[in-house]
Amino acid sequence: MEIVILEYSDGKVIRVSLNAVQEKDFNKDSDTFIEMLSEIYSFRVKDINWMVTHDLDENHNLSDDIGENCEELRYCDNCGKLMKKGYYLDGYYACSDECCLALYDGDKQLMQEDLSYAGESNSEYYYTEWETFSYEPK
Repeated sequence: MEIVILEYSDGKVIRVSLNAVQEKDFNKDSDTFIEMLSEIYSFRVKDINWMVTHDLDENHNLSDDIGENCEELRYCDNCGKLMKKGYYLDGYYACSDECCLALYDGDKQLMQEDLSYAGESNSEYYYTEWETFSYEPK
């Protein structure tokens, strides 16, 4: 068993592995056990959040998982917001009606005309909710 402590005033993450005897002590009185750890590892109890885990998997690198420089993430081309839903406009993304209109330089008539093709197959103009935040690069 491990206790993972986030000490947010200093930005430290402390991982403490417990043996069977220590685990029993922790299970008897976790508050006192955490207080004891605060003395050993020099943190203030009021400045932490903690959790217990039996299977900690911490081997994640966002660039490895989604690609260098986040190239596969979908961002609004107007405001820069990360998107999971919004407009696809022939290669451009807009997260909201306002951002969509801004990408059309305020030309609401042209925007509505392009979006009127949304129901047609192979349309390059539509609003959707994608299943993930990332797209498959071409």
